Amino acid sequence: MPTVTPLSNGFKISDAHPGTVWPIIFSGLTEREIMVISSQGAGGDGIRCWSAQDGNLIRVLQDSDVGAFSMVSAHIEGVGPILAAATEDGVYRWNLDTGERLPGRPDLLESTAWDVKAIRDRNRGTVLVAACQDHMVRRWEAVSGELIGEPLKGHQTSVKAVQVVNLPSGRSVIFSGDDNGDILCWDYESGSPIIFNRPIILGAAITGMSSIALKGGCSIISAAGVSGLLRRWNASTGEEVGSAIQLPTAAPSLGFFEHGGNARIITTTDSETIIQWDLESGTLEDDSLTGISVATYNSGEFSAIATGTFEGEIFIRYFR
Repeated sequence: MPTVTPLSNGFKISDAHPGTVWPIIFSGLTEREIMVISSQGAGGDGIRCWSAQDGNLIRVLQDSDVGAFSMVSAHIEGVGPILAAATEDGVYRWNLDTGERLPGRPDLLESTAWDVKAIRDRNRGTVLVAACQDHMVRRWEAVSGELIGEPLKGHQTSVKAVQVVNLPSGRSVIFSGDDNGDILCWDYESGSPIIFNRPIILGAAITGMSSIALKGGCSIISAAGVSGLLRRWNASTGEEVGSAIQLPTAAPSLGFFEHGGNARIITTTDSETIIQWDLESGTLEDDSLTGISVATYNSGEFSAIATGTFEGEIFIRYFR
């Protein structure tokens, strides 16, 4: 049984899963509470929802022993919050209010999905975007599961990560990264490729991507690879920002964290060291936390970091 232990700035959930907690995300989409949602990756012992306020288990999602590689939550008008998980069998979805799995559709289960993200579309509502094993990127309506347009083709190998970015111009774009370390960009609406002055190349098979919109209007996209290489680019121009960062190991999880008015990149490593880097300079800011998976939550009042460990623990810490 899971047990909750208070910490000075949060709490620890022991025995959250029988093994490695990965991936982990925050879901701040209900008015009642913020949730932390966790899985055991390929172990697939069920996706679990925890209260981010007190660490208590809210529910285990129905038929969720699917082995999630990536998860994303979104709020659907008239439906409520849903969760989508990228798995070996494709993309599965659940209603987070009830825990029930939404009906599957063939379009969602055509190929192994390594990563899934969500975007709010003013015409279609929420849309899911997935990186797929068969070298393609797919878009679906989140509620109906209907495929939007043709799959995006251009990668020469498995697509491992995607990121949807809303640019300051109002245009939305999709970035996708593959096993060769190549990153392609697509217009979200048309699916047409966007060509920058120079190709965006990480230089190693990609393990994760993330993005952040800065206060000055600039959006930054970052990617990490199996070699531990981390790079960041201006999402509007494709120009690289700063120098490449070399991590001690591959980065199983990657995200952004805002603390004290400063934007940071936050990464995990195979050695369970969580490292925070200054976004602009790339200098190391903090490496005091441990975990194999990480999620961040930023609001006007506070920020939070959730981490999962190899031993099945979840740590949730608050920063004000």
